Amino acid sequence: MSVRLLLGCTAVGLWLQLQLLCALTDGFVLFSSPPAIAGDSDGLLEPGVYDYQVGMQLSDVPGKDVGFQVDGRLSLHLVWADSRQRRKLFLAQLKGPSLQIKSRKAPSPDGFVPHTSKLDDAVNSAFLISWNDGRVPAIYIDSKEHISLINLKKGIASMLQFQLSDGEFEEFDASGLCKTVYRTIHPHHILKVKNLCDKSSTSSNKSHNDQIWGVTVNSKRESLIELSSDFKKVLSISSEETHKMYLTVYPEAGGYVTSRQHLKLTDGKNEAIPFSAESIDEAVKSVEKQFEITLSKEDLKLKNENTHCQDGNCSTFVKAVKENREHLKTKHLGTMRSATSFIRLLPLARQASMDDIHKVLKSSKNTNILPQLFDIVGAAQTENAHRAAMKQLRFDSESDIDLAERYLWALSFGNHPVKDVLSDIRKLTVKDKFSPKLVETSVLTLSTIVNKLKNIKSNEDSKESEAIEEIELELRNGLSNCTETDDTCKVMYLRALQNLNDETSVPALITYALGNSKKVSVRAMKTLRSMSSSYWNEDVLKAAEYIYFQVGRKYDSSARTLALDILLESKPSEKLLKLLIGSLASSDSAYEVKQYLMQRMNQIAYRDEKFLETVKDIISSLNLNNYNILAQKGLSTAFTRFFMTGSAANGSLSTVQEISNGIVKRGLVDIVLDQSGRHQSLFTLGLFAGGLGSFISSEEEAGPADEEEVATAGMELTVLGVQVRPFVFFSGQGELMGHVWSGTASERTPAFQALLLLQDHTQQIPLESGFIADLSFIGGVSFDLAGQIQFSLWNRNAQSLVEKNAGISMVGSIQVDNMFIKSQIGFNLMTEAKLNLESNIDFYNTIALCLQLSQPDSVIKYNVFKVERIPGSKHKLRKSKYSIISVPGKTYALNQKNNEMCNTIFKDS
Repeated sequence: MSVRLLLGCTAVGLWLQLQLLCALTDGFVLFSSPPAIAGDSDGLLEPGVYDYQVGMQLSDVPGKDVGFQVDGRLSLHLVWADSRQRRKLFLAQLKGPSLQIKSRKAPSPDGFVPHTSKLDDAVNSAFLISWNDGRVPAIYIDSKEHISLINLKKGIASMLQFQLSDGEFEEFDASGLCKTVYRTIHPHHILKVKNLCDKSSTSSNKSHNDQIWGVTVNSKRESLIELSSDFKKVLSISSEETHKMYLTVYPEAGGYVTSRQHLKLTDGKNEAIPFSAESIDEAVKSVEKQFEITLSKEDLKLKNENTHCQDGNCSTFVKAVKENREHLKTKHLGTMRSATSFIRLLPLARQASMDDIHKVLKSSKNTNILPQLFDIVGAAQTENAHRAAMKQLRFDSESDIDLAERYLWALSFGNHPVKDVLSDIRKLTVKDKFSPKLVETSVLTLSTIVNKLKNIKSNEDSKESEAIEEIELELRNGLSNCTETDDTCKVMYLRALQNLNDETSVPALITYALGNSKKVSVRAMKTLRSMSSSYWNEDVLKAAEYIYFQVGRKYDSSARTLALDILLESKPSEKLLKLLIGSLASSDSAYEVKQYLMQRMNQIAYRDEKFLETVKDIISSLNLNNYNILAQKGLSTAFTRFFMTGSAANGSLSTVQEISNGIVKRGLVDIVLDQSGRHQSLFTLGLFAGGLGSFISSEEEAGPADEEEVATAGMELTVLGVQVRPFVFFSGQGELMGHVWSGTASERTPAFQALLLLQDHTQQIPLESGFIADLSFIGGVSFDLAGQIQFSLWNRNAQSLVEKNAGISMVGSIQVDNMFIKSQIGFNLMTEAKLNLESNIDFYNTIALCLQLSQPDSVIKYNVFKVERIPGSKHKLRKSKYSIISVPGKTYALNQKNNEMCNTIFKDS
């Protein structure tokens, strides 16, 4: 078998061929380690001349790739040995290494042809390999050599590290520290498999804390050692490793890097080189003297080399902002072009100096894109970026509040917060110095960053841990430090506890849910509801029962419906379900709460057949299968619809509308991704209103008197799990009537706009072959949430529209760069997702509410490009592949009651 043919086979493939050959020639053979050499690798690695070949391929699917290989010859000489300790020192020389690139002109398809490169003229000295009973603890390298060639030689030394005993070992080589398993698969062949290689051997690894938003990297490393028939020498060593990187929620977006090495003994004899040394140090000095070189001792860890921007054509943050200024304008938010500009600029912002970032922020040419620039600077999450932002922002100025909020939001959404920002944000939470809006946003940002820092496992610094614990305690104490009558303060810290998401906050939340004002009680229940169900202990469930069944006092309907959510989603017992279902027949006059219970049970039954069967059995056993019980009077609704199904993840849209006096009192639209049993909310839009009953209907539902409540309406947003400050549309009847008469809300009005960081993954994989693969995946979202409402007291109707537009761009790449060649595969996934929620209310005679949820047509664009370039030459290869997937629009079917009300409203249309 030729060297190139052998190089193209995987170790597993070779094993299968050997098994077949064994079956044909010897029949069934049960073999273990060859008894003559088991555990004894001394003497097997013989001096001689070996054919050497190393290859690299980058691809989106196996077989379609760009890549290169290096051919040469390796000569080994024994210059020192200690037979008692099985230690040897080999003099190695890599002769005539030459670059081979893929070409259609090659003799065979996808073959290789030679190409000139910097490798031809590189300093290439002899080097020494320390070999100790199958281990390679060190090599001795000429310090004048280029890092690329040094790494290549470390890859050769790594291949010469092997054991002959079956078993599991812990070994260190160019791949890092790995668990290595050896297994005899044929009397003359040893299979070596490496796994669980320590990622900490490289310094720049960064991954998303949430697996759903993360990137999956699957690795496979195998080698095959072939022994001579008399078990006295190694004939060949072949190794192959493949690493596949892909987006966890969308495995189709990704690529492979495959590295292969091969050594084959071609001449067991070698030209004698006289050496006489009694120690390794003497041998090293003799080699240095003979070859007139200076050798330095190193382990097999690969060195990083700065190969970027060597041609001087790389962009800078300042230059890139100028090039992308048009696409960063506010009018492009919610589009792919805006999201793409975001992820183009983000890596450059991370590399930029504080002065360059500040120069961009203070430039008058960038005034109209400043909000988007602060999104980028906040997402960069570097000390330079933070110092530049703090230098530019005036937090005590009313004109800078919106920009300050955009920057604080960006810090909240980042996955790798800089610890140094905590003290600066902490200063902004002083109520007397800054506006209430900024204080609340600062408190929410502070709690979010503390939560994320706690989840970073590498945070082991005791001083940093103490600082985080101190701020965490301060946030909890903030709630108890609020005055008895200051509900605004309590609500703010209850929101902060939602972002802090710590189980130790649960007792306080229960206390505030059970024993405070209506506003505080509802907010405490919202925070409990938002927490992981693993935090819902017996005390939480008992409190939820008290609130829903109104034990000891009356509770607001929103607190009761939130309690219902907790009870129904905590896998309730049959006994509890009987109590809940039995309440449908009670004399409780809060018919909207009963309707909510029916809707939520239908929603859960939609995805859980076992729950559905249990509910049916209970209804039958309680004799409640009657129209007056199952067809409740209220207009509240709840449903879940799938908008995406895939091989790795599903996307669902859940909405809950709690109605009071014919209008939405508490509405929720939640976009959720489900991957392998894990749920992650992308975006939650919450609407709230109160005190509007007198505008709609004179009929009062039992509960706290609505006319005593201040007329108010607003919106709450939770973005990527982060609660942001609520947006209040109006507070008070005078402000409401001002909107009604002036029509200021009838025009499309932006409510929340931002560039958000979705994926953020960088990883270096040191390859046994001596190359370093750089993997990265950055995903960005350009978000635009806007709405409008028309309200007519004359015609007694109202129409509203909420538009959610999101431009998504995700860019990943795998690249292998060194001084003689640069290879890269990149992939880009882009789409624009839109969701429109329309509501029509007619309260002329009877109240009718029609909800329409629609998703317009969209497309998904997936592009793959492969690039190969040889520094110092004109050679540049680029292969591209473009694909477009059409996603037809849809209008979601809600429920029959909604259909009937829509027919009533539009019957004359």
